[in-house]
Amino acid sequence: MIVQTRSKGRVKIQVKIPKLKLKGLTPRQIDEALNILVTDIKRNTPVDTGRLRGSVRKRKTATGGEIYLNGKRNNEVAEYLIEGTKAHWIRPKKKKALAWWTGSGMAFSTGHRVKGIRKGYWKFQPTKTALTAFMTRLKTFLKAK
Repeated sequence: MIVQTRSKGRVKIQVKIPKLKLKGLTPRQIDEALNILVTDIKRNTPVDTGRLRGSVRKRKTATGGEIYLNGKRNNEVAEYLIEGTKAHWIRPKKKKALAWWTGSGMAFSTGHRVKGIRKGYWKFQPTKTALTAFMTRLKTFLKAK
């Protein structure tokens, strides 16, 4: 069972494995199965600088495992990508103008309005395919015993 939680500025997913199945698994097997979900989440994470994708971590818990984002800034960015933002005005804080590359060269602005991010732009959760692969891997480990 997968449960996404947000508390104290942290975004995380709790992967709960039933106790009967958990007893038959070694920590290494749980870790290997969690890697399937982590890889899938990383694959679906939007990339600008790569910091958000690189911050996806996992750890084993008493009930199965947990997938979370490492670092305060990454959790803040994740909140914006999950919950979205309103249209707002941006302006430079340290320089006189904003600058960016366009197809025909550089563009400059002393400030302008941006649309914001739509709600649900990024879903911090594994896909159905990854969940199926995760459960199949657990069943394979349990049958091997």
